[in-house]
Parts: sequence; C-alpha cells; structure tokens
Amino acid sequence: MLDGSLSSFSGEPVNATAWFKYFAFDVMTDIHYGQSLDMLKNGKDHYAIELSHAGVAVMGPLTPVPWLCQLLMSIPGAQKEWQAYQVWAHEELQSRIKRKPEHIDSVSHPLNAAQEQGGVDVEENYKWLFGDFIANIGAGSETILSTMVFLFYHLAAAPTEITKLRTELQALTSFSDNRELTSMPHLNGVINETLRLHPPIPSGGLRDTPPEGLEIDGTYVPGGVTVLLPFAPSPPSNLPHPKPIDITNQPLHNAGRYMCIGKNLALMELRIVTALLVSRYEISFAPGEDGTSLFRDMKDAFTAAPGDLRLVFQRRGEA
Repeated sequence: MLDGSLSSFSGEPVNATAWFKYFAFDVMTDIHYGQSLDMLKNGKDHYAIELSHAGVAVMGPLTPVPWLCQLLMSIPGAQKEWQAYQVWAHEELQSRIKRKPEHIDSVSHPLNAAQEQGGVDVEENYKWLFGDFIANIGAGSETILSTMVFLFYHLAAAPTEITKLRTELQALTSFSDNRELTSMPHLNGVINETLRLHPPIPSGGLRDTPPEGLEIDGTYVPGGVTVLLPFAPSPPSNLPHPKPIDITNQPLHNAGRYMCIGKNLALMELRIVTALLVSRYEISFAPGEDGTSLFRDMKDAFTAAPGDLRLVFQRRGEA
C-alpha cells in the first residue's frame, strides 16, 4: 500500500517522515497481532500512536535516570497520554486473545505459553504478555521509520547511489525474495551505513562496569557503576562512499543474548522497501528541502524521532 499511496501524489512533494511512519506501524501491528491501524489507507496518524509518541517523549532524556521516569509516571496526571495508550493497548490485547487470527502472529507463541502456565488470568502471565505487546509495537515500528527516513534522505542527497542501486537491482527477480536481496552488496551496504550513521536507538543502553572497573578515555570508572553507552558513528562518514561499508559484524542490533529479536524482520523490511521504491520512482528533495528540519527537529525519545522530510516520488516513465 505504500507504493500505491506514494504513486497517488503524482510527483507532488510528500512528507516522507509521515508516510514511512504510516507504513511502519501498519506493517508491525498486522504482523504483531493481525490488526493493521490503516494509517496508509486513511493518510493520517492513528490516535493511539499520537498517545504513544506523547507518552514516550521523556524516555530519551531520562534514559540515564530510569528511576526518575518511574517516579514521574507515578504522579497522577503526569503521564495521562501514556496511561491512555495503555488502556488502548489493553483493549487491543483483550480483543486479540478472544479471536483466532487468520495467520500466526507474534502474539501467538507467548499467548500459548501463558495459557500453558495457568492462563492469561494469572497476573504474572498477563503482565509479561502485556509488556511484550506494548514493547513490540513501538520497537518494530519506530526503528523502521527512522531508518527509512534517514536512508532516503541520503539517497536524495546522493543520486549516484540510486543509480548504483538500480544497476544492482536489475538482476532481481522478485522484490519479496529476501535471499536475493540479502546477496546484494550495495543495497545492504547502504542500509548498514544508514544504521551506523543514524542508530535507531541513539541513547544506547545501560551497562554495569565489571567488578575490577575500567578506564574510559583516560578516566577510571569503578566496578559496579551503571553507565550509559550512546551509539555514535565513528569515524564520521557520509554517503556516497566509494563502495558499501560492510559493518554487518558490528552490533547494530546488540549482540549475544541481547541481540534484537526482530533484527531479521527489520532488515527484510528495509531491503524490500528500498529496492521497490528505488526501482519504481525517481526520488529527489522537494523544492526548498535540504534536510534542515529532519535534523533540527529530531528528538531522542529512546528511539530516534526524526523531523519532517519532504521528498518527491515521481513514478519512473510518467514524468
């Protein structure tokens, strides 16, 4: 539906940030619990996503002090948007529990596990199920949204990269063949470089220093201290690059037991959408657009929340 939505603008400027958001949340809610929010169809935000964004706005700034976030949430009325979002999520989860989905979704397995361990009416079971339900909606959508926005910003700023991608994609037999897409070095190089330059979770995560402590840039940090490790690109780089930088072995999605459970799904989405849009559209900045709003208005809401980016998607052969 993203293809059809962009095509309907007939080459007129569109807010790519908004439309990539509609796509990301529609896909994730459908995969997650078999119920799309129909934002692509309606061309506007779903009220629940507006509530979610308002509720998580403080998470980025308060990442270093999570206890303060918990304290604020305990103050009546201080987080009314987030509380309203939780009410919506509870109703959606209850609806999903009662209906049999047409296909296996990501709620299916934890729901089956909860039912095998006493049922969803057991408070502890429902807490885990509800926590996963909320986390997966945001984690599987916000990260795709920000990566797509920055990726297409760089492509619009570097048309030679689009030409290279189209040359590589000529050998593609199907946009839905993830094995084919995974084997394309330039496509994956552009995605990896975007992830490196613009981490979807810029604040990183909290870590405890080892018992013996460690030295960070000449400063000794004692053992057992909680530190925040923001992700930052190093060394600085910008597209275009001489050839795709292969950073697949770097922990873009964390590593080991902390590796993102949705990594493969996220990369598949990014490959398919990038390949399809680059193949079917001429992509450029809208008149007067240079990415200023994108970077100036970006916020750290735990996940990156990019500002508006106005692009032109002109269907190839229809100019």
